[in-house]
Amino acid sequence: MFPTPSYGYTHSPCPGRKLSPYLPAGNEFADTAESWLALMLLAFSSRSLLYGGDSDPIVSPLSVGGIMKSRGFTMLFLALSLPLLAPSAYADTTGIGTAAAYGVLGFAGVTNTGPSVIHGDVGGGAGSTAITGFPPGMVVAPSVILTGSVTAFANATTAYNTAQGLGGSGDGGVIDLTGKDLGGLTLKPGVYEFDSSAQLTGTLLLDAKGSDTAQWTFQIGSTLTTASGSVVKVIDAGALGKFKGGITWAVGSAATLGTTTAFLGTIISNGASPDAIQTGATIGCGRVISLIDSVTLDSNVIFTPLTGCNVTADVGGKTGRGITPPPASPSPVPEPATLLLLGTAILGCSARLGSGRRGANRA
Repeated sequence: MFPTPSYGYTHSPCPGRKLSPYLPAGNEFADTAESWLALMLLAFSSRSLLYGGDSDPIVSPLSVGGIMKSRGFTMLFLALSLPLLAPSAYADTTGIGTAAAYGVLGFAGVTNTGPSVIHGDVGGGAGSTAITGFPPGMVVAPSVILTGSVTAFANATTAYNTAQGLGGSGDGGVIDLTGKDLGGLTLKPGVYEFDSSAQLTGTLLLDAKGSDTAQWTFQIGSTLTTASGSVVKVIDAGALGKFKGGITWAVGSAATLGTTTAFLGTIISNGASPDAIQTGATIGCGRVISLIDSVTLDSNVIFTPLTGCNVTADVGGKTGRGITPPPASPSPVPEPATLLLLGTAILGCSARLGSGRRGANRA
């Protein structure tokens, strides 16, 4: 019922395989990489913060490097401490692998119109001319634009086949929603199947039942289409902070998100038609991947699970905790940890400049 991707990989579906509750924290490399600039700036400024150049080192909360009187030691210390900056473990689409870093992947390319803001890598598989429209679109650092992302497409294919194979044929654990509109439904964590197309008109609520690791997988035989202004939200989530669950949409043909749709989850399509993310549509806790064709964007905002998927208060449901999609035009603001590091580094540079002036005056 669900075709194997024809783009060149032949991983077969995995009947009965269950979703892992989380992926190793090592997959959070995008969050960690965001801190490198601040770390290097902090290391550069460390001598003035940690060792003032006088006879005795300055003792402060950051005085490890100062006591050693070695900027090289400080840089090594910071590098060894880098893994501690990574946030807690989270989940994602099973098998996503190296494609986790991507906000958009289109095997035949990516075309953007308008000021899209992508918090994740943008990749194509057809060569250096396959990605257009950046600018005016923006890929927020440390994410980058890449082409020929062979490994990422292989991993995404594995994720697609795994998602389509979950539960097995005729398994009572798979809930058949064929012919039903997703709008107005409230769905508990689980695997949901559409023999043909899936439609969302209105609001779909995903009820996490208080779980920190809730997973929803949608197996769609042909197309996924949302009407303009449609919304996907998670309600009754677990603890506030980084979401440790996952939302996966395995689409047999192509996906079209209508204008101003506010969506959650990873879309992986396997059809010879482009995925269209129409004007003003946003995606949170996910990405859009076309294994065979292209992806078209128009003034969109996309956050991957790596870059923005947080449980907040006052969303609705019994607990009030949940996840809402990103707004249409958020400012590309760095994460709090990065801001803290940058602030510390700027203070260090200021202290170093002040120390230099004092030294010049003494001379």
